Amino acid sequence: MHKVSFIGGGNMAAAIIGGLIASGAQPADIEVVEINADARAQLSARFGVVVHAELSRARLHPLVVLAVKPQTLPEVASALASRLADHLVISIVAGVRLTDLARWLGGHRRIVRTMPNTPALVQAGIAGLYAPPDVDQAARSQAEAVLRAVGGVVWVEDEARLDAVTAVSGSGPAYVFYFSHGAPTGAADLLRRRQAGARIGRGTGRPAPACDLQGRHHRTRRCGAGDGGNQAGDRPGSGGRQPAQRRTG
Repeated sequence: MHKVSFIGGGNMAAAIIGGLIASGAQPADIEVVEINADARAQLSARFGVVVHAELSRARLHPLVVLAVKPQTLPEVASALASRLADHLVISIVAGVRLTDLARWLGGHRRIVRTMPNTPALVQAGIAGLYAPPDVDQAARSQAEAVLRAVGGVVWVEDEARLDAVTAVSGSGPAYVFYFSHGAPTGAADLLRRRQAGARIGRGTGRPAPACDLQGRHHRTRRCGAGDGGNQAGDRPGSGGRQPAQRRTG
């Protein structure tokens, strides 16, 4: 792993830094430029990395991770432009196209754009990555290694498809969280027993990932209730009973 400079030291940057160190990177090989004094102090205390208040003080290692707010990126990128040579720039800034970023960086094209999601904060994320054709495989591998520190990675061939990555992996976890919190409450209301409802609600979601690994047939036929049970469960007041079978002959 090359030495890394982070421009911006917020939550996602901190998660990646923690993942890199857990994967074997040395704190002395990581520097962070962060304008917030409290955030700098926390990063230094937590990880032992080198911190700077100003971009001009940074050494600027071969890998540069842009982790600032979208509204501040034009100014930051313009200040960075004159210092770039063969650096690989990895952007985790949401919603900023490579054409705009390259222009702000003075025409620099050795850029990988990536969209990690919030589970990266607990090293369980999934990130979409895109690089223009002129970014070589070695650079792609370096970018992939950085993002793998906080989860899985998926490359897309068209930058526009990162919007789909954002829609699914960026927003999707929130729906899962809502369900996991709502199921115990809903079960408790139906059963009129809080503790029993909480146990059933929690138990509903827990086996789903394990079942999913078994494949579609196993997931729908064995882990699920089956067609009859699912249809009955959809009808209010059914109590989960399967519909009576019509006799023939």
